[in-house]
Amino acid sequence: MFKSENFEIHCLRDNRWMIETSIGSQSEAEAFARKMLEKKDVFGVKVVRERKGSSGGTSESVVFTKTKEKREEKVQIVPVDAAPMCEEAEDCYGMASRMVLNRLFRQYFDKQNITPMEVMHNYREFKRLQDSDSLMTSAIGMLATLQAQAGGMNATQRRDTLYKFLKEMSDRVRDIDSSPLPSIKLLGVDEVMKKIAPKAGEDKGNAEFLFRAAVSRDLIDIRSFIGKLDRALMWADDSQDDEAAQLLDDFVCDVLGAAEVVQELLGDQPNLFAALSRLLDLAEGKWDAPPPGAAAPSVDGPKAAAAAEADAAEEDRAVKIGRLIVNGKLPNTGRVLMERVRLQLQGTNPLMRSDPEQEVPCFRQLLDRLVPDNGKIVGGTDMVEALVQRKSRIMNRGGSAGFRAAAGWIAMVMLNPSRKARFCIALTQTPTGKQFPNESFGLIDDMFVKVESIADIAKARVPPNERMAAITQVWNEFRAAPIPLEFADRVCTRLDDLLLHYIKSERILEKIDDPSRPLRLRTMMLMKLCLPTSLPPGKASDLARGIIIDKLKRPNFEGEVVADIADPTEKAKAQRDIFLLMRQAGFM
Repeated sequence: MFKSENFEIHCLRDNRWMIETSIGSQSEAEAFARKMLEKKDVFGVKVVRERKGSSGGTSESVVFTKTKEKREEKVQIVPVDAAPMCEEAEDCYGMASRMVLNRLFRQYFDKQNITPMEVMHNYREFKRLQDSDSLMTSAIGMLATLQAQAGGMNATQRRDTLYKFLKEMSDRVRDIDSSPLPSIKLLGVDEVMKKIAPKAGEDKGNAEFLFRAAVSRDLIDIRSFIGKLDRALMWADDSQDDEAAQLLDDFVCDVLGAAEVVQELLGDQPNLFAALSRLLDLAEGKWDAPPPGAAAPSVDGPKAAAAAEADAAEEDRAVKIGRLIVNGKLPNTGRVLMERVRLQLQGTNPLMRSDPEQEVPCFRQLLDRLVPDNGKIVGGTDMVEALVQRKSRIMNRGGSAGFRAAAGWIAMVMLNPSRKARFCIALTQTPTGKQFPNESFGLIDDMFVKVESIADIAKARVPPNERMAAITQVWNEFRAAPIPLEFADRVCTRLDDLLLHYIKSERILEKIDDPSRPLRLRTMMLMKLCLPTSLPPGKASDLARGIIIDKLKRPNFEGEVVADIADPTEKAKAQRDIFLLMRQAGFM
Protein backbone atom coordinates (compact mmCIF):
# COMPACT_ATOMS: atom_id res chain seq x y z
CA MET A 1 0.00 0.00 0.00
CA PHE A 2 1.12 3.50 -0.78
CA LYS A 3 0.77 6.16 1.85
CA SER A 4 0.86 9.12 -0.60
CA GLU A 5 1.72 10.04 -4.15
CA ASN A 6 2.74 13.26 -5.84
CA PHE A 7 3.36 14.31 -9.46
CA GLU A 8 6.32 16.52 -10.38
CA ILE A 9 6.22 18.45 -13.66
CA HIS A 10 9.68 18.74 -15.29
CA CYS A 11 10.37 21.17 -18.15
CA LEU A 12 13.22 21.09 -20.67
CA ARG A 13 14.79 24.55 -21.02
CA ASP A 14 18.21 25.30 -22.52
CA ASN A 15 18.92 21.55 -22.72
CA ARG A 16 18.35 21.15 -18.95
CA TRP A 17 15.46 19.45 -17.17
CA MET A 18 14.14 21.55 -14.28
CA ILE A 19 11.27 20.93 -11.86
CA GLU A 20 8.50 23.43 -12.54
CA THR A 21 6.02 22.46 -9.83
CA SER A 22 4.27 19.48 -8.23
CA ILE A 23 0.56 18.55 -8.22
CA GLY A 24 -1.37 15.92 -6.33
CA SER A 25 -3.49 14.71 -9.28
CA GLN A 26 -2.06 12.90 -12.33
CA SER A 27 -4.67 14.26 -14.74
CA GLU A 28 -4.10 17.82 -13.52
CA ALA A 29 -0.33 17.35 -13.74
CA GLU A 30 -0.54 16.12 -17.34
CA ALA A 31 -2.82 19.02 -18.29
CA PHE A 32 -0.38 21.47 -16.69
CA ALA A 33 2.54 19.84 -18.55
CA ARG A 34 0.76 20.17 -21.93
CA LYS A 35 0.12 23.85 -21.15
CA MET A 36 3.78 24.41 -20.32
CA LEU A 37 4.85 22.83 -23.61
CA GLU A 38 3.08 25.67 -25.44
CA LYS A 39 5.65 28.14 -24.11
CA LYS A 40 8.35 29.21 -26.56
CA ASP A 41 11.28 28.40 -24.26
CA VAL A 42 10.02 24.93 -23.22
CA PHE A 43 10.95 22.06 -25.55
CA GLY A 44 9.93 19.08 -23.47
CA VAL A 45 7.81 18.11 -20.47
CA LYS A 46 7.47 15.03 -18.32
CA VAL A 47 5.41 14.07 -15.31
CA VAL A 48 7.20 12.03 -12.66
CA ARG A 49 5.07 10.15 -10.15
CA GLU A 50 6.59 9.87 -6.69
CA ARG A 51 5.03 7.34 -4.30
CA LYS A 52 5.78 6.98 -0.61
CA GLY A 53 5.05 3.67 1.01
CA SER A 54 3.81 3.09 4.53
CA SER A 55 7.23 1.65 5.39
CA GLY A 56 8.92 4.95 4.45
CA GLY A 57 10.34 3.91 1.07
CA THR A 58 9.79 5.93 -2.12
CA SER A 59 9.59 5.07 -5.79
CA GLU A 60 9.61 7.25 -8.91
CA SER A 61 8.35 6.59 -12.42
CA VAL A 62 7.70 8.72 -15.50
CA VAL A 63 3.98 8.55 -16.32
CA PHE A 64 3.86 11.17 -19.08
CA THR A 65 6.40 12.68 -21.46
CA LYS A 66 6.22 14.83 -24.56
CA THR A 67 8.72 16.91 -26.55
CA LYS A 68 8.61 19.27 -29.49
CA GLU A 69 11.16 19.99 -32.16
CA LYS A 70 13.35 22.96 -31.47
CA ARG A 71 13.14 25.31 -34.41
CA GLU A 72 16.40 26.75 -35.59
CA GLU A 73 15.98 30.49 -35.19
CA LYS A 74 17.66 32.71 -37.73
CA VAL A 75 20.71 34.43 -36.32
CA GLN A 76 20.48 38.21 -36.57
CA ILE A 77 22.48 41.18 -35.40
CA VAL A 78 21.40 42.81 -32.14
CA PRO A 79 20.79 46.57 -32.54
CA VAL A 80 23.12 48.91 -30.66
CA ASP A 81 22.58 52.60 -30.01
CA ALA A 82 26.16 53.87 -30.32
CA ALA A 83 29.54 52.84 -31.73
CA PRO A 84 33.02 54.32 -31.22
CA MET A 85 34.72 55.89 -34.21
CA CYS A 86 37.63 53.82 -35.54
CA GLU A 87 40.24 55.89 -37.37
CA GLU A 88 42.13 52.87 -38.69
CA ALA A 89 41.74 49.09 -38.83
CA GLU A 90 43.95 48.65 -35.74
CA ASP A 91 41.31 50.47 -33.65
CA CYS A 92 38.83 47.68 -34.33
CA TYR A 93 40.83 45.36 -32.06
CA GLY A 94 40.43 47.79 -29.15
CA MET A 95 38.29 47.35 -26.06
CA ALA A 96 35.57 49.87 -26.97
CA SER A 97 35.09 48.41 -30.47
CA ARG A 98 34.95 44.82 -29.26
CA MET A 99 32.37 45.67 -26.60
CA VAL A 100 30.08 46.90 -29.39
CA LEU A 101 30.84 43.88 -31.60
CA ASN A 102 30.12 41.56 -28.69
CA ARG A 103 26.63 42.99 -28.43
CA LEU A 104 26.08 43.37 -32.17
CA PHE A 105 26.94 39.73 -33.00
CA ARG A 106 25.71 38.28 -29.70
CA GLN A 107 23.39 35.70 -31.27
CA TYR A 108 26.11 34.50 -33.63
CA PHE A 109 28.78 34.28 -30.91
CA ASP A 110 26.44 32.38 -28.59
CA LYS A 111 25.54 29.91 -31.31
CA GLN A 112 29.18 29.29 -32.25
CA ASN A 113 30.55 29.53 -28.67
CA ILE A 114 33.20 31.94 -29.83
CA THR A 115 34.43 35.42 -28.95
CA PRO A 116 35.31 38.52 -31.02
CA MET A 117 39.01 38.09 -30.27
CA GLU A 118 39.00 34.53 -31.57
CA VAL A 119 37.18 35.54 -34.77
CA MET A 120 39.58 38.42 -35.42
CA HIS A 121 42.64 36.17 -35.05
CA ASN A 122 41.49 32.96 -36.76
CA TYR A 123 41.00 33.12 -40.53
CA ARG A 124 38.59 30.18 -40.70
CA GLU A 125 36.28 31.81 -38.14
CA PHE A 126 36.70 35.24 -39.72
CA LYS A 127 35.64 33.85 -43.12
CA ARG A 128 32.75 31.92 -41.58
CA LEU A 129 31.32 35.10 -40.06
CA GLN A 130 31.76 36.99 -43.33
CA ASP A 131 29.86 34.25 -45.17
CA SER A 132 27.02 34.01 -42.61
CA ASP A 133 23.99 35.21 -44.57
CA SER A 134 23.83 39.01 -44.44
CA LEU A 135 25.17 39.43 -40.89
CA MET A 136 28.29 41.36 -41.83
CA THR A 137 26.45 43.52 -44.36
CA SER A 138 23.77 44.42 -41.82
CA ALA A 139 26.33 45.10 -39.10
CA ILE A 140 28.46 47.40 -41.24
CA GLY A 141 25.37 49.25 -42.42
CA MET A 142 24.24 49.86 -38.84
CA LEU A 143 27.71 50.90 -37.63
CA ALA A 144 28.22 53.24 -40.60
CA THR A 145 24.89 54.96 -39.93
CA LEU A 146 25.59 55.40 -36.20
CA GLN A 147 29.12 56.69 -36.75
CA ALA A 148 28.05 59.02 -39.56
CA GLN A 149 25.32 60.54 -37.40
CA ALA A 150 27.70 60.98 -34.45
CA GLY A 151 30.55 62.40 -36.54
CA GLY A 152 28.54 64.48 -39.01
CA MET A 153 29.78 62.58 -42.06
CA ASN A 154 28.41 60.81 -45.12
CA ALA A 155 27.06 57.33 -44.26
CA THR A 156 28.01 55.85 -47.63
CA GLN A 157 31.60 57.05 -47.33
CA ARG A 158 31.77 55.73 -43.79
CA ARG A 159 30.47 52.34 -44.94
CA ASP A 160 33.18 52.21 -47.60
CA THR A 161 35.78 52.98 -44.93
CA LEU A 162 34.50 50.17 -42.72
CA TYR A 163 34.66 47.70 -45.62
CA LYS A 164 38.25 48.83 -46.21
CA PHE A 165 39.04 48.10 -42.54
CA LEU A 166 37.35 44.71 -42.87
CA LYS A 167 39.52 43.78 -45.87
CA GLU A 168 42.68 44.87 -44.06
CA MET A 169 41.76 42.73 -41.05
CA SER A 170 40.87 39.77 -43.27
CA ASP A 171 44.15 40.01 -45.17
CA ARG A 172 46.12 40.28 -41.93
CA VAL A 173 44.62 37.18 -40.32
CA ARG A 174 44.83 35.22 -43.60
CA ASP A 175 48.54 36.01 -43.90
CA ILE A 176 49.33 34.29 -40.60
CA ASP A 177 46.87 31.42 -41.05
CA SER A 178 49.55 28.94 -42.10
CA SER A 179 52.33 30.43 -39.99
CA PRO A 180 53.50 28.28 -37.08
CA LEU A 181 53.07 29.93 -33.70
CA PRO A 182 54.23 28.64 -30.30
CA SER A 183 51.58 26.98 -28.13
CA ILE A 184 50.74 28.41 -24.72
CA LYS A 185 49.42 24.99 -23.64
CA LEU A 186 52.86 23.53 -24.23
CA LEU A 187 55.20 26.38 -23.31
CA GLY A 188 53.29 28.74 -21.05
CA VAL A 189 52.38 32.40 -21.51
CA ASP A 190 55.69 34.06 -20.75
CA GLU A 191 57.74 31.71 -22.92
CA VAL A 192 55.38 32.28 -25.86
CA MET A 193 55.80 36.05 -25.46
CA LYS A 194 59.57 35.62 -25.65
CA LYS A 195 59.39 33.45 -28.78
CA ILE A 196 56.96 35.75 -30.58
CA ALA A 197 59.06 38.89 -30.09
CA PRO A 198 61.69 37.96 -32.74
CA LYS A 199 58.92 37.06 -35.23
CA ALA A 200 57.32 40.50 -34.86
CA GLY A 201 60.51 42.50 -35.18
CA GLU A 202 60.33 46.01 -33.72
CA ASP A 203 56.60 46.37 -34.42
CA LYS A 204 54.94 46.16 -30.97
CA GLY A 205 51.47 46.12 -32.54
CA ASN A 206 52.40 43.09 -34.64
CA ALA A 207 53.85 41.32 -31.58
CA GLU A 208 50.56 41.82 -29.74
CA PHE A 209 48.61 40.58 -32.77
CA LEU A 210 50.71 37.42 -33.04
CA PHE A 211 50.37 36.75 -29.31
CA ARG A 212 46.59 37.13 -29.48
CA ALA A 213 46.58 34.79 -32.49
CA ALA A 214 48.53 32.19 -30.48
CA VAL A 215 46.03 32.50 -27.62
CA SER A 216 43.12 32.17 -30.06
CA ARG A 217 44.54 28.98 -31.56
CA ASP A 218 44.69 27.38 -28.12
CA LEU A 219 41.22 28.60 -27.09
CA ILE A 220 39.38 27.91 -30.34
CA ASP A 221 38.97 24.20 -29.60
CA ILE A 222 37.38 24.87 -26.21
CA ARG A 223 33.74 25.02 -27.18
CA SER A 224 32.32 26.44 -23.95
CA PHE A 225 32.61 30.00 -22.70
CA ILE A 226 33.28 28.88 -19.14
CA GLY A 227 36.12 26.66 -20.37
CA LYS A 228 37.64 29.57 -22.27
CA LEU A 229 37.29 31.80 -19.21
CA ASP A 230 38.98 29.30 -16.90
CA ARG A 231 41.89 28.84 -19.31
CA ALA A 232 42.41 32.59 -19.83
CA LEU A 233 42.24 33.24 -16.07
CA MET A 234 44.74 30.46 -15.36
CA TRP A 235 47.18 31.87 -17.92
CA ALA A 236 46.80 35.45 -16.65
CA ASP A 237 47.30 34.29 -13.06
CA ASP A 238 50.40 32.25 -13.94
CA SER A 239 52.04 34.93 -16.07
CA GLN A 240 54.82 37.11 -14.62
CA ASP A 241 54.73 39.31 -17.74
CA ASP A 242 52.38 42.27 -17.14
CA GLU A 243 52.00 42.93 -20.85
CA ALA A 244 50.98 39.33 -21.54
CA ALA A 245 48.49 39.34 -18.66
CA GLN A 246 46.86 42.49 -19.98
CA LEU A 247 46.59 40.99 -23.47
CA LEU A 248 44.85 37.97 -21.90
CA ASP A 249 42.51 40.46 -20.22
CA ASP A 250 41.05 41.09 -23.69
CA PHE A 251 39.94 37.45 -23.91
CA VAL A 252 38.42 37.50 -20.41
CA CYS A 253 36.50 40.65 -21.35
CA ASP A 254 35.11 39.06 -24.50
CA VAL A 255 33.99 35.89 -22.71
CA LEU A 256 32.14 38.00 -20.13
CA GLY A 257 30.00 39.35 -22.95
CA ALA A 258 28.06 36.07 -22.80
CA ALA A 259 25.13 36.27 -20.39
CA GLU A 260 25.49 32.60 -19.42
CA VAL A 261 29.01 33.25 -18.10
CA VAL A 262 27.88 36.12 -15.89
CA GLN A 263 25.00 33.96 -14.66
CA GLU A 264 27.44 31.19 -13.76
CA LEU A 265 29.66 33.63 -11.88
CA LEU A 266 26.83 35.22 -9.91
CA GLY A 267 24.84 32.07 -9.25
CA ASP A 268 21.15 32.27 -8.46
CA GLN A 269 20.18 35.73 -7.22
CA PRO A 270 16.76 36.55 -5.71
CA ASN A 271 16.28 39.73 -7.75
CA LEU A 272 17.94 42.19 -10.11
CA PHE A 273 19.07 44.42 -7.24
CA ALA A 274 21.00 41.57 -5.65
CA ALA A 275 22.51 40.62 -9.03
CA LEU A 276 23.65 44.19 -9.72
CA SER A 277 25.12 44.49 -6.23
CA ARG A 278 27.15 41.31 -6.75
CA LEU A 279 28.23 42.45 -10.21
CA LEU A 280 29.54 45.65 -8.66
CA ASP A 281 31.36 43.61 -6.02
CA LEU A 282 33.01 41.59 -8.77
CA ALA A 283 33.86 44.63 -10.92
CA GLU A 284 35.50 46.36 -7.95
CA GLY A 285 37.39 43.25 -6.84
CA LYS A 286 35.35 42.95 -3.63
CA TRP A 287 34.03 39.43 -4.16
CA ASP A 288 34.78 37.47 -0.99
CA ALA A 289 35.47 33.75 -0.78
CA PRO A 290 32.97 31.65 1.22
CA PRO A 291 33.89 31.43 4.91
CA PRO A 292 35.73 28.31 6.07
CA GLY A 293 33.32 25.56 7.05
CA ALA A 294 30.43 27.03 5.07
CA ALA A 295 27.31 24.88 5.17
CA ALA A 296 27.30 21.99 2.71
CA PRO A 297 24.20 20.85 0.79
CA SER A 298 21.69 19.01 2.96
CA VAL A 299 21.37 16.05 0.58
CA ASP A 300 23.75 13.10 0.59
CA GLY A 301 25.47 11.05 -2.07
CA PRO A 302 27.62 11.58 -5.19
CA LYS A 303 25.31 14.22 -6.65
CA ALA A 304 25.64 16.38 -3.53
CA ALA A 305 29.44 16.06 -3.60
CA ALA A 306 29.55 17.00 -7.26
CA ALA A 307 27.28 19.99 -6.66
CA ALA A 308 29.42 21.17 -3.76
CA GLU A 309 32.57 20.80 -5.88
CA ALA A 310 30.97 22.77 -8.73
CA ASP A 311 29.84 25.53 -6.35
CA ALA A 312 33.34 25.80 -4.91
CA ALA A 313 34.86 26.03 -8.40
CA GLU A 314 32.44 28.80 -9.38
CA GLU A 315 33.21 30.72 -6.21
CA ASP A 316 36.93 30.29 -6.76
CA ARG A 317 36.51 31.58 -10.30
CA ALA A 318 34.81 34.77 -9.13
CA VAL A 319 37.35 35.26 -6.34
CA LYS A 320 40.18 34.86 -8.85
CA ILE A 321 38.65 37.46 -11.17
CA GLY A 322 38.33 39.90 -8.27
CA ARG A 323 41.91 39.31 -7.16
CA LEU A 324 43.30 39.76 -10.68
CA ILE A 325 41.32 42.99 -11.10
CA VAL A 326 42.74 44.37 -7.84
CA ASN A 327 46.26 43.26 -8.81
CA GLY A 328 46.03 45.14 -12.09
CA LYS A 329 46.20 42.08 -14.36
CA LEU A 330 42.65 42.52 -15.69
CA PRO A 331 42.32 46.31 -16.12
CA ASN A 332 39.45 46.14 -18.62
CA THR A 333 37.48 43.27 -17.09
CA GLY A 334 36.09 45.55 -14.40
CA ARG A 335 35.02 47.95 -17.12
CA VAL A 336 33.14 45.23 -19.00
CA LEU A 337 31.35 44.12 -15.83
CA MET A 338 30.46 47.73 -15.08
CA GLU A 339 29.02 48.08 -18.57
CA ARG A 340 26.76 45.10 -17.87
CA VAL A 341 25.61 46.84 -14.67
CA ARG A 342 24.81 49.92 -16.73
CA LEU A 343 22.84 48.01 -19.36
CA GLN A 344 20.79 46.16 -16.74
CA LEU A 345 20.19 49.35 -14.74
CA GLN A 346 19.03 51.09 -17.88
CA GLY A 347 16.76 48.17 -18.79
CA THR A 348 13.10 47.62 -18.00
CA ASN A 349 13.27 44.75 -15.49
CA PRO A 350 12.33 45.88 -11.96
CA LEU A 351 14.96 45.81 -9.24
CA MET A 352 12.56 44.04 -6.86
CA ARG A 353 9.91 42.22 -8.88
CA SER A 354 8.48 40.39 -5.85
CA ASP A 355 8.23 43.51 -3.65
CA PRO A 356 7.51 46.73 -5.59
CA GLU A 357 7.57 48.78 -2.38
CA GLN A 358 11.32 48.09 -2.12
CA GLU A 359 12.03 49.45 -5.62
CA VAL A 360 12.88 52.98 -4.45
CA PRO A 361 14.95 51.97 -1.37
CA CYS A 362 16.96 49.57 -3.55
CA PHE A 363 17.46 52.31 -6.12
CA ARG A 364 18.74 54.60 -3.35
CA GLN A 365 21.29 51.97 -2.32
CA LEU A 366 22.59 51.65 -5.88
CA LEU A 367 22.67 55.44 -6.22
CA ASP A 368 24.75 55.77 -3.03
CA ARG A 369 27.20 53.20 -4.34
CA LEU A 370 27.50 54.53 -7.88
CA VAL A 371 27.64 58.23 -6.95
CA PRO A 372 29.60 58.26 -3.68
CA ASP A 373 30.17 61.28 -1.46
CA ASN A 374 33.85 61.29 -2.36
CA GLY A 375 35.63 60.25 -5.50
CA LYS A 376 34.56 59.73 -9.09
CA ILE A 377 31.16 58.58 -10.26
CA VAL A 378 31.35 54.82 -10.83
CA GLY A 379 30.83 54.19 -14.53
CA GLY A 380 31.00 57.89 -15.44
CA THR A 381 28.36 59.81 -17.35
CA ASP A 382 26.98 56.62 -18.96
CA MET A 383 26.04 55.36 -15.51
CA VAL A 384 24.41 58.71 -14.68
CA GLU A 385 22.30 58.33 -17.82
CA ALA A 386 21.25 54.85 -16.70
CA LEU A 387 20.37 56.07 -13.19
CA VAL A 388 18.17 58.87 -14.52
CA GLN A 389 16.43 56.55 -16.99
CA ARG A 390 15.78 54.03 -14.22
CA LYS A 391 14.32 56.72 -11.95
CA SER A 392 12.13 58.17 -14.70
CA ARG A 393 10.80 54.66 -15.30
CA ILE A 394 10.06 54.26 -11.58
CA MET A 395 8.22 57.59 -11.70
CA ASN A 396 6.49 56.50 -14.94
CA ARG A 397 7.32 59.80 -16.63
CA GLY A 398 9.01 60.30 -19.98
CA GLY A 399 10.28 63.05 -22.25
CA SER A 400 11.99 66.21 -21.07
CA ALA A 401 9.62 66.57 -18.11
CA GLY A 402 10.36 63.02 -16.95
CA PHE A 403 14.10 63.59 -17.37
CA ARG A 404 13.95 66.78 -15.30
CA ALA A 405 11.76 65.21 -12.62
CA ALA A 406 13.97 62.13 -12.28
CA ALA A 407 17.22 64.12 -12.24
CA GLY A 408 15.72 66.61 -9.78
CA TRP A 409 14.67 63.82 -7.42
CA ILE A 410 18.16 62.33 -7.49
CA ALA A 411 19.80 65.70 -6.85
CA MET A 412 17.43 66.47 -3.97
CA VAL A 413 18.27 63.29 -2.05
CA MET A 414 21.98 64.10 -2.21
CA LEU A 415 22.83 66.03 0.95
CA ASN A 416 26.55 66.29 0.22
CA PRO A 417 26.96 69.50 -1.88
CA SER A 418 30.00 68.37 -3.89
CA ARG A 419 28.33 65.04 -4.64
CA LYS A 420 25.28 66.89 -5.90
CA ALA A 421 27.50 69.16 -8.00
CA ARG A 422 29.36 66.21 -9.57
CA PHE A 423 26.04 64.56 -10.43
CA CYS A 424 24.57 67.72 -11.98
CA ILE A 425 27.73 68.40 -13.99
CA ALA A 426 27.82 64.80 -15.26
CA LEU A 427 24.15 65.10 -16.18
CA THR A 428 24.95 67.84 -18.71
CA GLN A 429 27.36 65.44 -20.47
CA THR A 430 24.88 62.56 -20.87
CA PRO A 431 23.09 61.95 -24.20
CA THR A 432 19.74 62.94 -22.68
CA GLY A 433 21.29 65.92 -20.92
CA LYS A 434 22.62 67.14 -24.26
CA GLN A 435 19.24 66.50 -25.86
CA PHE A 436 17.52 68.59 -23.17
CA PRO A 437 20.11 71.27 -22.22
CA ASN A 438 17.51 73.58 -20.71
CA GLU A 439 16.56 70.88 -18.24
CA SER A 440 20.10 69.76 -17.35
CA PHE A 441 21.54 73.26 -16.96
CA GLY A 442 18.28 74.47 -15.42
CA LEU A 443 18.74 71.92 -12.65
CA ILE A 444 22.16 73.45 -11.84
CA ASP A 445 20.52 76.86 -11.69
CA ASP A 446 17.88 75.58 -9.28
CA MET A 447 20.37 73.81 -7.04
CA PHE A 448 23.24 76.33 -6.92
CA VAL A 449 22.24 79.70 -8.36
CA LYS A 450 18.60 80.38 -7.52
CA VAL A 451 19.13 79.91 -3.79
CA GLU A 452 18.91 82.41 -0.94
CA SER A 453 21.87 81.33 1.16
CA ILE A 454 24.59 78.71 1.46
CA ALA A 455 22.32 76.89 3.92
CA ASP A 456 20.18 75.96 0.89
CA ILE A 457 23.19 74.16 -0.57
CA ALA A 458 25.08 72.90 2.49
CA LYS A 459 22.11 71.81 4.57
CA ALA A 460 23.92 69.71 7.14
CA ARG A 461 24.35 71.29 10.57
CA VAL A 462 28.11 71.69 10.68
CA PRO A 463 30.51 74.36 12.00
CA PRO A 464 30.93 77.50 9.83
CA ASN A 465 34.40 76.49 8.58
CA GLU A 466 33.09 73.12 7.34
CA ARG A 467 30.10 74.77 5.69
CA MET A 468 32.30 77.27 3.84
CA ALA A 469 34.71 74.49 2.85
CA ALA A 470 31.77 72.52 1.41
CA ILE A 471 30.73 75.49 -0.77
CA THR A 472 34.37 75.98 -1.81
CA GLN A 473 34.52 72.36 -2.94
CA VAL A 474 31.40 72.94 -5.04
CA TRP A 475 33.10 76.04 -6.50
CA ASN A 476 36.11 73.92 -7.44
CA GLU A 477 33.88 71.28 -9.06
CA PHE A 478 32.27 73.88 -11.33
CA ARG A 479 35.51 75.67 -12.10
CA ALA A 480 36.96 72.38 -13.45
CA ALA A 481 33.71 71.22 -15.11
CA PRO A 482 33.50 70.54 -18.88
CA ILE A 483 30.68 73.04 -19.31
CA PRO A 484 30.57 76.42 -21.12
CA LEU A 485 32.88 78.90 -19.39
CA GLU A 486 30.28 81.63 -19.12
CA PHE A 487 27.90 79.28 -17.33
CA ALA A 488 30.62 78.09 -14.94
CA ASP A 489 31.54 81.74 -14.25
CA ARG A 490 27.93 82.54 -13.40
CA VAL A 491 27.67 79.63 -10.94
CA CYS A 492 31.05 80.40 -9.33
CA THR A 493 30.22 84.11 -9.02
CA ARG A 494 26.95 83.27 -7.29
CA LEU A 495 28.71 80.89 -4.89
CA ASP A 496 31.25 83.61 -4.05
CA ASP A 497 28.43 86.09 -3.41
CA LEU A 498 26.72 83.59 -1.10
CA LEU A 499 29.97 83.05 0.83
CA LEU A 500 30.51 86.79 1.16
CA HIS A 501 26.97 87.27 2.46
CA TYR A 502 27.42 84.41 4.92
CA ILE A 503 30.73 85.78 6.25
CA LYS A 504 29.18 89.20 6.78
CA SER A 505 25.83 88.12 8.17
CA GLU A 506 27.37 85.64 10.58
CA ARG A 507 30.21 88.07 11.50
CA ILE A 508 32.72 85.29 10.86
CA LEU A 509 35.76 87.57 10.57
CA GLU A 510 34.85 89.59 13.64
CA LYS A 511 34.52 86.43 15.69
CA ILE A 512 37.89 85.15 14.47
CA ASP A 513 39.68 88.48 14.89
CA ASP A 514 38.56 88.99 18.48
CA PRO A 515 41.12 91.30 20.18
CA SER A 516 40.83 89.27 23.37
CA ARG A 517 42.57 86.37 21.60
CA PRO A 518 46.34 86.22 21.04
CA LEU A 519 47.47 87.77 17.74
CA ARG A 520 49.11 84.46 16.75
CA LEU A 521 45.88 82.50 17.07
CA ARG A 522 43.86 85.14 15.20
CA THR A 523 46.41 85.33 12.39
CA MET A 524 46.59 81.57 11.93
CA MET A 525 42.79 81.19 11.89
CA LEU A 526 42.47 83.97 9.32
CA MET A 527 45.20 82.42 7.16
CA LYS A 528 43.51 79.02 7.31
CA LEU A 529 40.38 80.74 6.09
CA CYS A 530 42.36 81.90 3.03
CA LEU A 531 43.53 78.41 2.07
CA PRO A 532 42.21 77.16 -1.32
CA THR A 533 40.22 74.46 0.49
CA SER A 534 38.48 77.00 2.76
CA LEU A 535 37.51 79.87 0.45
CA PRO A 536 37.80 80.21 -3.34
CA PRO A 537 39.48 83.20 -4.99
CA GLY A 538 37.02 86.08 -4.96
CA LYS A 539 35.33 88.68 -2.85
CA ALA A 540 34.87 86.49 0.23
CA SER A 541 38.52 85.50 0.29
CA ASP A 542 39.66 89.08 -0.40
CA LEU A 543 37.79 90.27 2.70
CA ALA A 544 39.80 87.93 4.95
CA ARG A 545 43.02 88.65 3.09
CA GLY A 546 42.59 92.36 3.65
CA ILE A 547 42.59 91.90 7.41
CA ILE A 548 45.71 89.70 7.28
CA ILE A 549 47.56 92.15 5.04
CA ASP A 550 46.85 94.94 7.53
CA LYS A 551 48.41 92.81 10.26
CA LEU A 552 51.43 91.94 8.13
CA LYS A 553 52.10 95.67 7.63
CA ARG A 554 52.67 96.18 11.34
CA PRO A 555 56.30 97.29 11.98
CA ASN A 556 57.11 94.48 14.42
CA PHE A 557 54.69 91.81 13.21
CA GLU A 558 57.19 88.94 13.45
CA GLY A 559 57.80 89.65 17.14
CA GLU A 560 54.22 90.58 18.08
CA VAL A 561 52.69 87.48 16.50
CA VAL A 562 54.58 85.17 18.90
CA ALA A 563 54.65 87.50 21.91
CA ASP A 564 52.40 85.12 23.88
CA ILE A 565 55.09 82.40 23.83
CA ALA A 566 57.93 82.62 26.36
CA ASP A 567 60.12 79.65 25.39
CA PRO A 568 62.56 80.64 22.58
CA THR A 569 62.44 77.18 20.98
CA GLU A 570 58.65 77.14 20.94
CA LYS A 571 58.63 80.72 19.69
CA ALA A 572 60.88 79.82 16.74
CA LYS A 573 58.72 76.82 15.90
CA ALA A 574 55.57 78.97 15.98
CA GLN A 575 57.15 81.49 13.59
CA ARG A 576 58.05 78.67 11.17
CA ASP A 577 54.47 77.35 11.33
CA ILE A 578 53.08 80.81 10.55
CA PHE A 579 55.45 81.34 7.61
CA LEU A 580 54.50 77.89 6.24
CA LEU A 581 50.83 78.78 6.50
CA MET A 582 51.49 82.12 4.81
CA ARG A 583 53.10 80.27 1.91
CA GLN A 584 50.20 77.81 1.63
CA ALA A 585 47.66 80.64 1.67
CA GLY A 586 49.54 82.57 -1.02
CA PHE A 587 50.95 85.41 1.03
CA MET A 588 54.56 84.62 0.14
